[in-house]
Amino acid sequence: MKEPCSSSTFLAYEDMKVSDQFYREVLGLPLIEDQGWAKVYRTYGKANVGIVEAHLGPVEKPVELARYSPSSSKMSKLGTNG
Repeated sequence: MKEPCSSSTFLAYEDMKVSDQFYREVLGLPLIEDQGWAKVYRTYGKANVGIVEAHLGPVEKPVELARYSPSSSKMSKLGTNG
């Protein structure tokens, strides 16, 4: 059986401190990556949600969907919304 792909959703926020508190304290999601301007939280299994500093990150649109395939070891951009 193939290992399931992981997925990540990135959302841009103006106030990272408030957003980080919401994801960790209100939703109770564990922080798995912190790059300062971007933070990634585990939602379930291999699914993640990330927040980015709206004016610093490379995300041009408010939401970017991506998936990771272990067989290719690559992240694929699925699309943006904005």
